[in-house]
Amino acid sequence: MKVNKDPCGEFDNPIQSEQVNGHSSYIHATTVYRWKKEEMETLRKETKNGGLDPFFPFKGSEHCGDERCYVTPMLLSLHGLFLREHNRLVVKLKKTNLMPSSEKRFNVARRILIAEIQAITYQQWLPLVLGDTIMGEYGLDIPQDPTTVYDPEIDATLFNEFVTAGFRFGHSLIAGNINSNGPKSHSLNETFFHKKDITKDNHYEYLRGGFNSPCEKSDNYVTSHLKDKGAHWVPVEDLAAINIGRGRDHGTPPYHKVRTFFELESIRKDEFSGDNYKKLAELYKNLDYSSSIEKMMNIDLWVGGVSEKHVPGGQVGPTFAHLIALQFSHLKLGDRYFFSHGYTKKSKGLPSKNLREMLRRRTLGDIICENTGGSVVRSNVFQFKSDVMDCEKRNTLDYKLIARSFEENELDNESSNSEPKNNGTDCEKQNTSDFGFMTRIEPALGPSNSEPKNNPEYERCKRRNGTKQEPDLGVEEVTKPGVTVHSDEDSSDSSDSSKTSDSSDSSDSSDSSDSSDSSDSSDSSYSSDSSDSSESSDSSDSDNSSD
Repeated sequence: MKVNKDPCGEFDNPIQSEQVNGHSSYIHATTVYRWKKEEMETLRKETKNGGLDPFFPFKGSEHCGDERCYVTPMLLSLHGLFLREHNRLVVKLKKTNLMPSSEKRFNVARRILIAEIQAITYQQWLPLVLGDTIMGEYGLDIPQDPTTVYDPEIDATLFNEFVTAGFRFGHSLIAGNINSNGPKSHSLNETFFHKKDITKDNHYEYLRGGFNSPCEKSDNYVTSHLKDKGAHWVPVEDLAAINIGRGRDHGTPPYHKVRTFFELESIRKDEFSGDNYKKLAELYKNLDYSSSIEKMMNIDLWVGGVSEKHVPGGQVGPTFAHLIALQFSHLKLGDRYFFSHGYTKKSKGLPSKNLREMLRRRTLGDIICENTGGSVVRSNVFQFKSDVMDCEKRNTLDYKLIARSFEENELDNESSNSEPKNNGTDCEKQNTSDFGFMTRIEPALGPSNSEPKNNPEYERCKRRNGTKQEPDLGVEEVTKPGVTVHSDEDSSDSSDSSKTSDSSDSSDSSDSSDSSDSSDSSDSSYSSDSSDSSESSDSSDSDNSSD
């Protein structure tokens, strides 16, 4: 569909209409806090000290940051884990006696939890998906001296190709028999969208079963629990068919076009795993609409991407590796609130280097230890064969350092008592825009001839006179370090205990010399909200494994 970008002018320079994204693209824990002020307030009705309302017993999806929180027991357990982490942070900050305002405790705990999720995503999870080479090529590692640089010329909205294909590689990771090594082993199709059997007393058992069990292999197989009669949850009864149909509905470019965009050969037989090349050639042989185009040029992006051999050290092939890496590079560099950025006039990362370093080392295992009463955890919960770690050795937080880093700023009411503003004006309701051929799900502006590797930005919005419009990111500019929180949302994945779109690793040691509560004892006394974008896919389901 073509539309005129100037409704008052003649139809002489049309732009392509794209799909609307109903959520924010940023990795900032909207799965915990939601992304609209009035919705966030519904999560705080019962609790007045800066916390979120208790999550267990589970009352319904309206008590989650994301209404899909109960899709599986593992996902619900992760949502509950991160809600409890927010409330634990609030209690610890109150004990420092440096933060009397409950509203400020809420906002600071929110900033810290967002930083934890960002750190886990970039430090623990992404390296397993992409491998060290791709991580290094796109600069995705968080340095030990964590002062990264915000780039206002980079747009952090989402590529249509990433949303409809690249990030859906995780569907092949989902097992039919979840937590196969126990405890709490359960069948996926018998627990889909069930709201029962998860309580504050047993949700750790689901998490423990997750980090002790494998997920399925990342390939072009999908468990029978997500297709045929096993998938009773959707009329189509086939998740793979939905992925293919969605890609075509969104106008996603074919597989070979995306490869060419990343300067890869359009089709390489030796990059397909097993006999996938032969199978795809047979499947697509009748879809050649032009004698000048090779038959293989018609392969759908998702189908081609999941059929490739993995990059070294990663879980996806080169096409998806570059696509996912480019997206996460933009999500970091284009987010002025990303935790590792410096605190300057233009960027609003965490306000001290010691604080950023402490959060950089924070891991998902640390959060599980501190909120479940468990005594051991895997050193990397995304790798079920990683070493078992005693929770006494976890990375702890220095709560006095946190409180003092934020105490200079009087922002008690900054994020939750003011209506968040949208990114942009008329372009806020986010059509996607062309990026060469890469399209973004959010602000629209029409085609750009520049490629991301050379010039990763196009103008988000133009006024009618063609000048650049600076987006309003939802908070006031401040001159002192403080609790600045923007709109919302996150992403991630996991090997077995969680699949995260909002997720991540990181630690929190650093300058704890100054702390009185710096030991984070596993304090689950204050329970509540929800996880990050992760969903646990454990596996062992032979339906999904491939040879």
